[in-house]
Parts: sequence; structure tokens; C-alpha cells
Amino acid sequence: MPRWVWVFVLAALLWSWSLYLVGWWLTPKGRRYFWVTFDVSDYNAHLRWARQAWEGKTRFANLFTTEKHPAQTFNLHDWFVGKLARWTGVSLHLSMRFVHTLGVLVFVLAAWWLGAPFLSEAQQQTYLLMLCFLGGVIWLAMPEANTFLALATMSWFVWGKALVALMVGSLLRVARRREHGASSAGEKAKWGILGTISGAVVGNVHPYALAPVGYALLVWVLHALTVPKANKVSFTRIALPALLVVSPAFATAVWQAWAIWGDPIYRAEFMLPLKTPPLWSFALNYGVFLALALLAVPSFLRQSPVPSPHSFLVSWLIGAFLAVYLTPTAQPRKLIEGGHLPLCIMAAWAWHELVLPRTVAIRRHPLLVLLLIGGISPLTFWISQVRNFRYNDEIALHLGGVPFYLREEHLKLMEWLERHTRPDEAVLCHYPLGNYLAVLTGRRVFIGHWGGTVKVKEKLRLARQIWRGEMPLDKARQLFRQHRLRYALATLYERHATKPRHNPEDCHQMPEHFRLDEYGDLVFRIGDSAIYRLRW
Repeated sequence: MPRWVWVFVLAALLWSWSLYLVGWWLTPKGRRYFWVTFDVSDYNAHLRWARQAWEGKTRFANLFTTEKHPAQTFNLHDWFVGKLARWTGVSLHLSMRFVHTLGVLVFVLAAWWLGAPFLSEAQQQTYLLMLCFLGGVIWLAMPEANTFLALATMSWFVWGKALVALMVGSLLRVARRREHGASSAGEKAKWGILGTISGAVVGNVHPYALAPVGYALLVWVLHALTVPKANKVSFTRIALPALLVVSPAFATAVWQAWAIWGDPIYRAEFMLPLKTPPLWSFALNYGVFLALALLAVPSFLRQSPVPSPHSFLVSWLIGAFLAVYLTPTAQPRKLIEGGHLPLCIMAAWAWHELVLPRTVAIRRHPLLVLLLIGGISPLTFWISQVRNFRYNDEIALHLGGVPFYLREEHLKLMEWLERHTRPDEAVLCHYPLGNYLAVLTGRRVFIGHWGGTVKVKEKLRLARQIWRGEMPLDKARQLFRQHRLRYALATLYERHATKPRHNPEDCHQMPEHFRLDEYGDLVFRIGDSAIYRLRW
């Protein structure tokens, strides 16, 4: 492995820690930072499972809702986060940072290894620069689509891309023909084992990354059937070994899908519709780099007979977009994951082979031109996230988000609940705290996540009735019994939810109508926050 690869590893690690270190540095007095950025609710969605792994469980229930259901889901990534926190004594959120750091290391090495058979050394450097640090004209808020965003924010997206890079890199080495530098039988067996293991893991950790590969295999084989017989390669010698390498990955993904689909609670969460960006948004998101990749398509298809490693990269890129727009699922946008890898390999090749030889001005300063083309999106993303740290309370109170920082008094409430509640008891609180409370206490919450809480809008309406004292006592007690709501929080978030709709600048003029005392007895208070034991 060339030494320069480790320069990219170091740069990626610095990028992956930069936002978190700024967030820690900006921590306001009396608050605690939880090593989160971007979409805090998704961090805690994974950490609710890590919390249960920390407790010693291997099947994970949904702590963001109060409906009972059998725990039958398992995620290796979140299990490892929980176990690492248990073994080292660090918090779950910091454990996630360490697992993310390891994922960044593995990703850069795996991405380099994937691209090595296709690119010269200079092309490999350009490929990693495009992949890890550059973006298009705009940036979609999708770590699955943008690698620079995944590296800077979320561990599971990094691991999904890293594992699929290892799987596909192994697949292509197993399928390589003898006249194109095929490995020996022993080496093929080694790559086959690596591909099988990494595929099986990604099928459990983040199976979204497998969808583009599945479509790619279909396109790859269908394309082979359209090539004249004189230019075909034996299917059994090339494509069949590749299919055998990836079969455990799809078997694991099917098992994971069955575990989720067979549980009505998780099925409701994963069937919540997410809007898919139109194709032109993806085109702007990838910008010049998508155009470069498309320029490389004819050359890659002429590199060698089909099926071949070069034609598979083309199929992989096509498969990513087919997965997004053809797959009948509620959240198809997530299936773009992994498509950025072949896109950047092909773009880097086109940059060196098709663009630089024909443009003297660009050839004089290629790195500067690349940074000018692709550096604006990552920079604007980074600045926007730093700005969000400064608007922590506004995001939580007025924009429906989850705070990056929690007040110390709120943490003391959660510590009290962890000591005084039974595992089968649930807590009534507002979304900004419920999203954290399930992770920090291991207790179920009435409202905890926009997707993970069943009938979240209805529950929020019922919660507001309780906080405002508008729900009849008999109905309230019946609701408390049904959901085993034993305690309720009274903090600025619950009190703010009782105000009429208003603009942020008018917040101080809006009166509160907080009457939780009609339904419970005060059992713990600290500062302006309190815990009530609900009567039922």
C-alpha cells in the first residue's frame, strides 16, 4: 500500500472529528455535549439499540414507543457500540464516535483497494479526493448519497460504504479473467472469504448499500446477454463466482428484512414515507463528477469483454439510480448508498484520460480546479452545522429538532428516573428529551422519534392535552394504564408545547397553560424542572 494513502486516512479522520470538536468547544455553560451533529434523532435511533446491547441484550425492542412488541431485531454495528461503551466505561455517544473513527479508517483503505485495479496512482489520488472531500453544485442532506457528509457525521453510513467496497472489491477480484491479471486459486479463495464476510456484515449493519449491487448484478448479466457471442465470457467462469460471493450478503439482508417486516412496530417505522429527490437534484448534487463518470462509460464498456470489472462499475452506477426510482419501498432514497464509489472511480479516470490531455489551462493547476469545482458544497455544509450549534435551543423549541446540548438539570431528571423506574414503566415527555431519555435510561418513552414512535402525531396531540390539563381525568388514567406511563417530565420543552402557535420572536409574549399537576404528584424537582408521578 502506498504511503500517500495514509495521508488521505489522516485527512479523513481530521474531517470526521472537526465538527465534533467545534461542537464540544462551543458547549454553553451548564450544558453537556453528546458528540452529535447534523440529525441528532438518527444518532439516538441507533443508540436505543446500543443501550440494550449495553444492558446485555441481543434482541432489540423499540424504546421510542410504548406499544409492546417482541424484541427480535439485531444490528451488529449498534451491538458493538453498546459493548464498547460497556467495556471501556465511556458514554454510548462517545462510543459511537470511536466506532465512527474506526469506520473512517476502514472506509478509506477499502475505497482505495476497490479502485486500485482501475486507476493509476495519480488517478487513485484524484478518486479519493473526489470521494471523500468534494461535492456538486448543491448538497442534499443525505449521508447515503454524499460521502463527505457521511464521513463528517454518521458512523453507520460510513460502515455501509466501507463494507460494500470490500465486498465488491473481492467480487471483482474473484471474477477477473486470467488474461486480465486474475488471481491464483488461493488468492481467489481469500478474496471470496473476505467478500462473503463483509457482505454478510453489511447485510445486517446497513443493507441499503446492497440494493445498488443487486441491481448492478442484474444489469451486468443482462448486458452480457446482449453482447455478440464472440465477445462473451463464460457466465459460469466469471459471473457465477461473483454471485456466490454476494449471496450471503443478500441472505442476511433478507433475514433482517423479515425480522423488521414481521414486527408491526418496526414495520410502521420503516414504512414511513420519505420523499425521494428528483433525478435533477441528484444531478446537481454530484455536479461535474457525475458528468465525468458518464463520459467514462463508453470507454469502460470497451475495456474488456462483458462481464468484466469495468462493465460492473458501469452497472453499479446505473443500479444505484434504478434502486432509488424502481424499488417499491417507502424510503427508496436510502438505496443510493454506495453508488458514489463507482461514480468517483469513473470520474477520476475521465478527469485524467479525457479532460486533462485536452485542456492545457486545467492541466497546469488540476488540484486547484478540482477544489474550486467541488469544495464549495462541503464547506457550506460544515459552516451550516457550526451555525446550528449556536442555535441549539431554537432548533429544539421552534423547529421540531433535537438539541445538541442538554441542560445539567435535565440530565439529573434522567438519572433520577433511571434509579426509580422499573424496566416495564414508560415516561411521558416531549420529543426533544424523549429522544435522549430512551438512550440514557433504557426506558420507553411516549414520544421519542418522528419515525420510531407509532402514531407520533396523535400521541403529540394527546400529550398536549395532558400538559394543558384539557384531558378528562378518567380518560387520562386509562391512557396512562394502557401505555404504562408512570412518570412525566415538566421542563421548558413540555411547558413550551402548551403555548399557542407563534413565531420565535414572539415566544416570550405567549402565555403557558401548563397543568400537569392535575394528573400526577410532584416527586422530584431541580431548578425549573420536575418529575411527576402519574396517578392511575
